[in-house]
Amino acid sequence: MRGQAVVLIALVIVLAALALAVVFRVFAMAPAYVYQRSIYYVFKYNPLLVTQGLALSMNTAVYSFAVNFSRYMVNYGVTMYLHVLAGWTPLPTSLLSMLQQEFNLIINTAYAPTGLAVPVGQPVFNVSVFTDFYGALGVPNVNMIYSGGSGAGISIGVSQKFNMPTLGIYNLTLSDAFNYTAIFVHPGNSTCNVPTRAITYTAVYSCTFNFTSPQYYRCINPGVNETGLTYSIWAGIQSPQGIQEGALLLYPIDELDSSGGFRVSALFKVTNINDLSIGLSILDPYPSTPQGYAGYTIIVQSSSNNLMYTIYAGTNQVSQGTAPLSVLSGNVINVTIQVTGITGGPFSSNPTATATFYINGSSAASFSVSLPKWNYIYSQEFSSYMYELAGVDNAQGTYAPIGSWVTILNSSGANIFMVQVRLKQNYRLVVNPLILVSLNNAPALGTTLNLAYVKPTVGLRYLNISYVICNITSSGVIYEVNLSSINPQLIGYPYNQLLILTNYSGIVLALNPWSPGALATYGVDYSDYIPYSKYSSTSMVGYYIQVYNTASNSLINLVYLWNGGVPTALTIYQGESILVYYGSLTTIYLVNVKASSVNIYPGLVGSLKLYTFKETILNIPPGYMVLNETAPSASLNPGMVIAFQYLPSETLPITYVNSTITNCYSFEYNQLVNYALLLNYVPGQGYVYYGYGGGSEC
Repeated sequence: MRGQAVVLIALVIVLAALALAVVFRVFAMAPAYVYQRSIYYVFKYNPLLVTQGLALSMNTAVYSFAVNFSRYMVNYGVTMYLHVLAGWTPLPTSLLSMLQQEFNLIINTAYAPTGLAVPVGQPVFNVSVFTDFYGALGVPNVNMIYSGGSGAGISIGVSQKFNMPTLGIYNLTLSDAFNYTAIFVHPGNSTCNVPTRAITYTAVYSCTFNFTSPQYYRCINPGVNETGLTYSIWAGIQSPQGIQEGALLLYPIDELDSSGGFRVSALFKVTNINDLSIGLSILDPYPSTPQGYAGYTIIVQSSSNNLMYTIYAGTNQVSQGTAPLSVLSGNVINVTIQVTGITGGPFSSNPTATATFYINGSSAASFSVSLPKWNYIYSQEFSSYMYELAGVDNAQGTYAPIGSWVTILNSSGANIFMVQVRLKQNYRLVVNPLILVSLNNAPALGTTLNLAYVKPTVGLRYLNISYVICNITSSGVIYEVNLSSINPQLIGYPYNQLLILTNYSGIVLALNPWSPGALATYGVDYSDYIPYSKYSSTSMVGYYIQVYNTASNSLINLVYLWNGGVPTALTIYQGESILVYYGSLTTIYLVNVKASSVNIYPGLVGSLKLYTFKETILNIPPGYMVLNETAPSASLNPGMVIAFQYLPSETLPITYVNSTITNCYSFEYNQLVNYALLLNYVPGQGYVYYGYGGGSEC
């Protein structure tokens, strides 16, 4: 008995030691080991639990990537396309490596060491993004979100093959996907049978330019005010003898940025009523001078005890009359041309309007005028079709060229002391948009909506929003958003943009309810102003000016971008991005691109560095935006034909939506001419008009 007791005691001691050893190993070893062994023991006899765990790991990786990607798009999405210098091909920024690393970390930590699940090869990822919004909230001096099109979505999929030797399972393929979309839809029986409610909003732009001390200007525009020196946006006009003859406004005035009409008033202070000769010209293809008129011009001269006015279309006289001296207000003459009743947009076949001429508020004459437009012409030089901004005076039957410049004529008897410009741009805005939100082709229940307007340099500001669920279909939930309480004027539209943010568990999509792409979905036609249906922004080159700096013996170029849609961004790689083609078909890369002072909007420029890349980001609002860039040579070349080409593989930021050509005449229609103006820049005096080109065939 004593011996048996000793044996039993020894066995108890051994078992206790073994138990302590196991406990020590479990609690003292590394957590990863504990986690691995725990999975092994728990899942060893249940392969279904292993596959469910792998599927859950996939879902976690995909979902967290979607959240992070959404945040990235809001703050730095503008960098999704970086320009590669060789070939100027946009290179998408690769974010898939982040998803791959996150997924591999989970698998290689929890499953692979135990042999429960060993990856076979690399996982296959499929990411499809049509966000149609690119954020720059994280870019200093820009702080903007660019949004357009008619919807947004993020689709992420992952597929991986596994071997499970411990469980005797091989070549098991598991997949997971996440597809979240939000799109505008047309009202109807299959969506929501509610009428579309639209309003007409008129954005008013007004500028006052002072030509006497202090020589400054101020522009009051929706969302922003701009001030500066008058000579930074006007060029003086001199005769060959050097006599000052007038001034040229370097910002285009036409229906492209004033679909609701425009008005230009020139105020002169009379110095000699007996030797008076003044004038005002609009829609010039090149500056009018007393030696030769262009566009539509009114000349006011003294005649006995009256003021005699003569109105020209090009060089052809179309009207003449007199006004009594009593119309004078003291010694001030106000000559005004107002353009109203614009029919057709810049892409229509023949846009026209009515021009009314006034002298100190009294109507002098009124008649129909033609407007410049985008002409789709064939270029022999480049063997392709391109857009050219030009026009002819079909309204008067003279076939004289017209353009977008305003000229003040001031030859004798008076001095110009103020010019006022007022533009009206009409917008059709839907105030009850419908949004279909889906998750994996099913209703994305739980999605919340936020309303915000985004202002450049400031960022987002949230507004009150009202919305209801008007329908739930098999593929999504449809929201009707009420925007009727939003005043576009108060938020500074269109310089500032209104956005609807859809949020599903931290995944945010930004939609622009008033982009032309969205309006087209509702049935509101915008085709006269947007030639490109997929996205709502355009950046087409309307005009080109060469400026020679007499002091530094250098040449700069003013490139006139026109944007007919919502704000967009122009990205410049290392300061070089714009492609130009010379007549020799040699590709030239223009450098040091920045916003010019010749703008009625502030030229916002941001800079962002990513690894070895340096991107300059320019904010391009609707209307004209003038860029200033260094020319490759230091001599004026009036015969240089230049074409600007867009990158077809780019989505946004958009460099150019359509190829455009400048400084040439069409070989099919010789009367269509786009002129490049030539200026001298004299320090202390500003710009001085020198001449124009446009004599070569396109």
